Amino acid sequence: MKAVSPYLVSMMAGLWALGLSDAGLLAAETASKSGEGVVARIGDTEVGEQDIRAALDGLDERERATVAKDPALLNQVVRSMLIQRLVLKQAANEKWEQKPEIAAQLERSRRSTITESYLKSQAEKSGAVPSETELRQAYDGAKDSLFVPKQFQLAQIFIAIPQEGGEDAEAKAKAKLDSVIKSLSHAGSDFSSIARLNSDESNSASKGGEIGWLLEKQIQPEIRAKVATLKKGATTAPLRLLDGWHIVKVMEVKEGYTPPFEEVRAALAEKVRTERVKAATQAYLSQLIQENPVVINEIALSKLAADSKP
Repeated sequence: MKAVSPYLVSMMAGLWALGLSDAGLLAAETASKSGEGVVARIGDTEVGEQDIRAALDGLDERERATVAKDPALLNQVVRSMLIQRLVLKQAANEKWEQKPEIAAQLERSRRSTITESYLKSQAEKSGAVPSETELRQAYDGAKDSLFVPKQFQLAQIFIAIPQEGGEDAEAKAKAKLDSVIKSLSHAGSDFSSIARLNSDESNSASKGGEIGWLLEKQIQPEIRAKVATLKKGATTAPLRLLDGWHIVKVMEVKEGYTPPFEEVRAALAEKVRTERVKAATQAYLSQLIQENPVVINEIALSKLAADSKP
């Protein structure tokens, strides 16, 4: 599955959890019997429209928009759900969940889920969702940290000089450099084609010399000093560094900027909400412990710890 942005991890986890749920399995069995609304199938295991709709209904607005733009993402998750259900059926046939160690894990998971969801509900009672005014205030206070520095989209032709090659290696590299410079000087010369044929850095050479987008601070100081003065489409003179010769082309430039409020609103709301839920949870637990003091028999505990030694 292709990489996804961090905020989609929770979405995919939710879809995966649907495959684990008894409700999800029951819906699939119903769809199978009726023959209607089946979206995907593996063997006699199916995922129905009801399953997918339930999963999508659990997403927030931004996540639904992402799925709408990239249906392949949902396709991959549905595939995972099918495979998971197939494995679940095999496990059920062997009564796997009845094994003592598995039953113990399930009980721990049940307790953890109940505890976490209950604490979340208590925290959210305190008004964890920020208002529009609060979000605006958070945005104004975070502008410095939100600033995106100047960026350059670069391409290069790199001619390596082995450190232990001596004068002979230097001469061969210089001859190759002269040939590249001559090719670039021709009217209508194509930097990309010349990079593919001559650059000694295979990864960028396969892309016509393209390195990609780099923040200004990510560029080597010697190269940064040169490209910072160039406009889009310009190329540096050959630069001799420790590893060899570099000819760098500026393909595009993005000036530093602060993203507008609407661009970061959703991420900012999630950040503020997470911080508030965390603070409210800690306050709730502190109050709960204050009302119900913890008492531990340290002697008995030490004995148990000693007995657990291998």
